[in-house]
Amino acid sequence: MRGQLVQLDCLAANFLTRRFVAGNLLTVYYHRSQGKTTATLSKESRPWLSAHIPTPYAGILPHSTSNDIVRVMQQQNFKLDKWKKEFKQVEVSVAYLRFNNTDFLNLSKRFNDGRLEPYLWEFARRNYVTYMSMAIRRLLDDHRDVVSLWKLLSDIEANAETVTRKWFLKEWPGGAHESTFLEFFGSGDFVQQSVVAGHKKQLDDATRSIRDRADKFEAHMDKKPKLKNTPTFNDIDNSVVVIAQIYKKYYYLFNQKSLTI
Repeated sequence: MRGQLVQLDCLAANFLTRRFVAGNLLTVYYHRSQGKTTATLSKESRPWLSAHIPTPYAGILPHSTSNDIVRVMQQQNFKLDKWKKEFKQVEVSVAYLRFNNTDFLNLSKRFNDGRLEPYLWEFARRNYVTYMSMAIRRLLDDHRDVVSLWKLLSDIEANAETVTRKWFLKEWPGGAHESTFLEFFGSGDFVQQSVVAGHKKQLDDATRSIRDRADKFEAHMDKKPKLKNTPTFNDIDNSVVVIAQIYKKYYYLFNQKSLTI
């Protein structure tokens, strides 16, 4: 029922609604008068909001109206639901990145042991480099109309106050595990922007040479392609490790459980 509006009573122009916000019941009384509708937050709901509303929004807490509060909390629910759905999309790409990396390392071992024909090895090498370069590039794509790991982290960084420590602990099904939140996302009341920015920097540093190669040789045909740094197979291996590690942290944040990939 989270995020749904339930009309419990209706008397003329006045009505009572209850909304489930971040797993908590928020009771609001609406009153229609002279063409205007005002919303009043119930007294029992105010203490919860005072304790849980993200710090940057604390200043909007009024004594008599809750229009702004409801709007903010709706936005919070929208963001959380949106991120969960988009992370699920990204998970497929991260998983295939990991699987292909593992398969290629197994093929490499077979070739080194003399159990793979040279022409098959060359075929595998060429296609592996192309696939992995483009897959990594997609995961760090920052275009406006795409879903990517980079875009998700940027959105979280810009709206970090949406993910509060108290929300994380309340969502955790097996009890409070505050230490994990503190370890991955900082010691504040909500996810720290500096931590997310640090994760983005790790991604950028680990994958820059690979994305540069993909831009100049796979995604486009540059007239004079020139690489500052030629990526190696070890660079691809390291990129996969960094991407998987960072993705798993956010999977843990939004699902309150670990992921094995």
